[in-house]
Amino acid sequence: MRIFLATFVFFFNGFVVIVLFLKLATEWPEFMRYWHNTEKFIKSKVLLPRFFVLLPFVILGAAAVEHGLFIAYCVTYEVFNGNISINGYEHFMTNDLYVFNYISYTWYLGVFLKFTSVINTFYWNFMDVFVILMSIALARMLALINERIRFSNEIKIAEWSEIRRQYNKVYELCNQLEDKISPILLLSFSSNLYFVLVQLHGSVEKRDTVMESIYFFYSFGLLLIRTLAVCLFVARIDDENKSSLRFLSCLKTFNSESKRLLQQIGTTRMALSGMNFFSVTRGLILNIAAAIVTYEIFFIQYVNTAT
Repeated sequence: MRIFLATFVFFFNGFVVIVLFLKLATEWPEFMRYWHNTEKFIKSKVLLPRFFVLLPFVILGAAAVEHGLFIAYCVTYEVFNGNISINGYEHFMTNDLYVFNYISYTWYLGVFLKFTSVINTFYWNFMDVFVILMSIALARMLALINERIRFSNEIKIAEWSEIRRQYNKVYELCNQLEDKISPILLLSFSSNLYFVLVQLHGSVEKRDTVMESIYFFYSFGLLLIRTLAVCLFVARIDDENKSSLRFLSCLKTFNSESKRLLQQIGTTRMALSGMNFFSVTRGLILNIAAAIVTYEIFFIQYVNTAT
């Protein structure tokens, strides 16, 4: 039942990802024009880090390696069990596709469902990649404002007014981005957390082959790293906003505009959220870790009681 539910959630997650990105695609040109106008308003082009281009290839490449290990595990499974009636190819095509418990296996239906499974895997990873890249870009834009605040001890009140207007513009951009991707962010965190718990549940099960162990620990490790990466990169927006407050607090002299900016930053939140259910900050990482540890302790106690 656990594996059946996980399979259902996996395919449903892929379907929802498609729907959300199709909806986002209709709004994307207008949002990109708004982003471009914001860059023009702050009078600086956002310089992205070098790993910005490499990061999608790293994450999607790691997902491809994971799927390759899964294929290797499927091919060796029947050999280990001495089952000569089903070859490795057929096991690969039918594994985790429980529709074949109710209908007869055919190669064309197996290919279609397996192709759908592979595509869903990359949809899932791409969703996390997209959230990470957008968060990096917005955090870098806010970092430009922080640089101006950091070296602004001697600037005039008119220049402080310009910095405040630029901050307001980036704040509005953050709200626009949150409106566009908050459903995707909610889906990313919920699906990642769900499959982390599923993997933890499977961690106490016995694995028959070395390849099965390699696949499991690689898949579980990759999921944890990807979940942590999403948390850290999205939380950088909140980190940069707090840096703005820290730099302003260290000013030697204040004027009316710098005081207004200090008050504004201190009373507003600039962080992405999952449809207002949660805001992504570094503290969220500890909350997720606490939930995972609590679940694992509860599950271990349950297993010990059952045995």
